[in-house]
Amino acid sequence: MDWKNYLKQFQEAYKEADTEDTFDELPDGDYIVRVERVELKESKSGRPMLEWEFVVEEGNFAGRHEWKYNMLDHVDNIQWLKKDLFRAGLDLEDITQLEEHLPLLLDRRLKINIKTKRVNNGNQYRNVYINKQIEKTGSEKGSFTGYSDTQPLNITDDDLPF
Repeated sequence: MDWKNYLKQFQEAYKEADTEDTFDELPDGDYIVRVERVELKESKSGRPMLEWEFVVEEGNFAGRHEWKYNMLDHVDNIQWLKKDLFRAGLDLEDITQLEEHLPLLLDRRLKINIKTKRVNNGNQYRNVYINKQIEKTGSEKGSFTGYSDTQPLNITDDDLPF
């Protein structure tokens, strides 16, 4: 194919196309989110990481997505990972069991905080912090719906006979 001739038909549209981003990042602040997805993977550069995808549940930004990445290639990063998992309600004793326990994090409601920091060289770094798991309200809590090997029992104190 002669790419030059083919692309010529789009020249005017290309010249007029806006280069501004139409998708803005969430502003700094606190958000109530739901864990949409969480998975172990490798970054584009090949570094092992845990990728979280959150969906904002409340406020002006409800429905918007935010991502968090825990890099898994240094002891300091593993300490941050353990804190994040604990704050998300997953008290995991053995890191080798992480992959099989990730489904337990799905649909959990969390309070997160986003902070953008500027460093000495002028670059900005965006950090997403998990503050805590948000418990469901009484109306959102369900009664026991069956047993599953991979999910915790969905019962409240009111469901217990004693």
